[in-house]
Amino acid sequence: MRRVLMAVGYVLGAIVALALVAWLMTGGLQQLLSWMPPGVRKIIGEPGTEKVMPARPDPNGAPWEKRGYQPSDDETDTPMPKMKPSVAGEPEESAEEAATPDENAVEPAARPEDEAAAAAVLAPIRSLDEAAGTAIEAYERNPEDQGKYLTAEKAVATLRTFAPADGTASALRTAATELRDERAVARAEALTAARAMGRATHKVHLGEDQASPFLAVREAANTESRLVAELLDGTLVRVFLDNGNGWYRVEAVTGESAGKGGYARGKWLQKLPRPK
Repeated sequence: MRRVLMAVGYVLGAIVALALVAWLMTGGLQQLLSWMPPGVRKIIGEPGTEKVMPARPDPNGAPWEKRGYQPSDDETDTPMPKMKPSVAGEPEESAEEAATPDENAVEPAARPEDEAAAAAVLAPIRSLDEAAGTAIEAYERNPEDQGKYLTAEKAVATLRTFAPADGTASALRTAATELRDERAVARAEALTAARAMGRATHKVHLGEDQASPFLAVREAANTESRLVAELLDGTLVRVFLDNGNGWYRVEAVTGESAGKGGYARGKWLQKLPRPK
């Protein structure tokens, strides 16, 4: 029995000793020293702190980070990129971001050779536009000449289908296409208006004694027939027949009723002057 008690005592003592050693290694020594009087701590000495070894330079890093690096004359003359001072809450700007061009910066003026290239690409379009305008004016002076109308129509079609020469830069090709489309639409509208003027012979001109704000166009030459159209003041019409009784056989050329025909009172129609 005595031997058993001694063995148990040895085991418990070993456990206590191991626990004490573990406690001292995990900060117990510092705590134990803090309990001692200052004089005893001075005699024993404070526990040493962990030494921090200086970082060794990276052999693959920047040249100026290597030990014994001496800058050359070229490098000393080259200024390092300046960093934008950081504001509280904002990250510092990197050298790559600092070197990025500002989108709001003013672009340099176009070079003379660029302006000459643009003028050369746009010149044919301007020439075709001028030719279409001349043909339309010739037709307006003689709207009865169908040949002049066909010439003007062909000039507008040539302008509409013109394509810049092969090899033209993308930016110039885009600018030329936009100019061509703009001028082709304008000339087509001008030709349509000239065509309407060429077909028209009279214009609705309502006098002060006209009771209604429009000129009535009817199926027959009398006020009892069905109303076909209501022509506002200034509407262009083409007169086909004079009945001799104050009624005219007409067709609207412009306005919402363009293309509609019937009979209207000639009193409210004014003949258009023809260009000489």
